[in-house]
Amino acid sequence: MGKHFCFFSALYIPHMGGVERYTYNLACELIRMGHRVTVVTSNTEKTEGYLRSEEGIEVYALPCFPLLNGRLPIPKKNSAYRALFQKMASEPYDAVIVNTRFYFHSLAGVRFAKKHGIPSIVIEHGSAHLKMGAKPLDMLCGWYEHGITAVLKRYCKDFYGVSDAACQWLRHFGISAKGILYNAVPEAEIEALLSAEGVSFREKYDVPKDAPVFSFIGRLVTEKGAKSAVDGFLCACAKTEQKSYLFVAGDGPLQPYFSDLQEDFVIYLGRLSFQDVIALQRETDFFCFPSSYPEGFCTSVLEAIVCDSVVVATDVPGVSPIISDGESGIILKENSAAAVEDGILRALQMQDRSAFCARAKASYRACGCTFGETAARIDRIFDRN
Repeated sequence: MGKHFCFFSALYIPHMGGVERYTYNLACELIRMGHRVTVVTSNTEKTEGYLRSEEGIEVYALPCFPLLNGRLPIPKKNSAYRALFQKMASEPYDAVIVNTRFYFHSLAGVRFAKKHGIPSIVIEHGSAHLKMGAKPLDMLCGWYEHGITAVLKRYCKDFYGVSDAACQWLRHFGISAKGILYNAVPEAEIEALLSAEGVSFREKYDVPKDAPVFSFIGRLVTEKGAKSAVDGFLCACAKTEQKSYLFVAGDGPLQPYFSDLQEDFVIYLGRLSFQDVIALQRETDFFCFPSSYPEGFCTSVLEAIVCDSVVVATDVPGVSPIISDGESGIILKENSAAAVEDGILRALQMQDRSAFCARAKASYRACGCTFGETAARIDRIFDRN
């Protein structure tokens, strides 16, 4: 008989982010293994009703205050919130899995598990303190992280990371990780989408078939490097006669800047579904990701590799084990516009793009990171509890 897993993930699809996709893909894999899965998330979209079922996954969306444009949802402990927890208390959960450490939502998850005697683990997805773009706010975020982590440790003792970098980062909080529960990408799903008919962004925006296409896909926040990507791209374009295009996909605090941007060769697409992300990657020659965000494992880079896009990125976790500068991609020294400009000019001089893509894909597959393996390991963890 299968287990009943309960994930607490402060953010979840349709939000476009690594943690959201990690939760979704693991849930799907556990269901394929014969288990039952519930995801408890935040109602940042303010949809009607707090319960829904998607692809066999039961989703509880807790009422919340969506601070920082929904990046930091704070639970709203009203009657609907209490009713959802009463309903959850009646469910025979075998395990509680909390994704990320620094949300009040995560704290609610470990408290719920301890109150009802349910084994729990916390999975770390970061590799450095959160950055808000201003030194006083960054310091405040650091204090906040240490404070909430100290409370979290009282309720849960078993912490894991999505990468070696995430496990190393847990030591900063006095936590010794139990092991790695690798992040990955759903390669079979991506390959199926690549083979299917989908939207053509080149056709939709009249981009010539022989024009090099760059893309940035991710949250529109300063630390992800979206603005550096645009500024560096425009500087590079000014130094070459070759017409290139940059597609930007995502949403976030910088969205007004991109919505108002008037540049012929920079096209803002807004937030895309996963299917459209893959459709865009299919037509992308170079994936530009100049991030300084403290990622634990960068899935957007892996998606680009599977879609045969050459990666032009900073050395965020998940990049350096796979991408070798000048051999299987381009590593940026920093996330400045000048570094992006240099990387784009190098990309445009590339003679054999397909060879770079093949080497990157071979390196990724050699790592052996799959959601099937991660789900199987989670299953074994709770066999021991």
